[in-house]
Amino acid sequence: RSLNLTTPMVYAIADAGPIATGQEAVFACGDAASNPDFYGINIYRWCGNHTYADSAYPAVTASFTNWPIAVLFSEYGCNIIQPRFFTEVDALYGPNMTGVFSGGFVYEYSEETNNYGLVQINYNTNPSSVTKLDFDNYKNRLAEINPMGTTLSTYSYTPQTVSCPAVDPATWQAASNPLPPAINSGYCACVFNSFTCRANATSGADVIANYTANASGVYAYICGLNNGQFCADIATNGTTGMYGGLSMCDALVRVSAVMNSYYATNGNNDPSNCAFQGFGKIQTPSGSLASCRSTYGITASNSGSGSMSMTMTTSVSASATASSVI
Repeated sequence: RSLNLTTPMVYAIADAGPIATGQEAVFACGDAASNPDFYGINIYRWCGNHTYADSAYPAVTASFTNWPIAVLFSEYGCNIIQPRFFTEVDALYGPNMTGVFSGGFVYEYSEETNNYGLVQINYNTNPSSVTKLDFDNYKNRLAEINPMGTTLSTYSYTPQTVSCPAVDPATWQAASNPLPPAINSGYCACVFNSFTCRANATSGADVIANYTANASGVYAYICGLNNGQFCADIATNGTTGMYGGLSMCDALVRVSAVMNSYYATNGNNDPSNCAFQGFGKIQTPSGSLASCRSTYGITASNSGSGSMSMTMTTSVSASATASSVI
């Protein structure tokens, strides 16, 4: 909400007992500008024919009555009993639930191996689709309901005050503040181009697919030197909330940062210091760390979602240290 997005933001979660209970509070507490516009539940508690009274829905409805953000069923349609008659539609769009839930989405449109599809799609030279009995049952059920809406001028409610759940250090050791820095691909590419020594791969995906052993060897050797100083820029510590300045970058930028830092410190006039058994190569640097930080506004005064500490060593600038938030 704080970003003034024109597309509604929906967060959906499986209906999974205590885990869901904790998360639903997280997304409804605190600053309203940080909450999603809708909270979705993937719920499969209604299997076969029931009435609202003898189903599990009253308890679910009670837990979200006067919830401070809109709630909907992001998935529903249990298929344990087949065919599905979707009698839960009567309840979801009936007087007991319409004041709490903003409808829902039946799972799912196209048939897959899980047998939830409403439509069988044939993918061949002449694609076609055939509706299943579940489709007809769902269609007929929708035709029978008559949900009663309300006008904005007459709608009023007193929202619940939702307290943010306490963090149990025995089970949750991640720091909630600050969050990891947001990905800034432009900044990562800019810093990568400032390196003189880099990994001989085409992309982060290429590193993961074809050079995992090489990258692991680089980390195992270099990160053990000088108390890990060459790897500080890619280090992450979710417990303390400390993240290296390039920790949000892809695998190619991260391993290249380590290689370049080592190369710059151990004699950047000797290409053998960038060999790494064929995994490294020399490139002509473009720009500098300072110019990248200036271009992308990476300064100590920035504010945003996460903190990063940065101690970069490059062949362009012997060393640069900054504390930054992006």
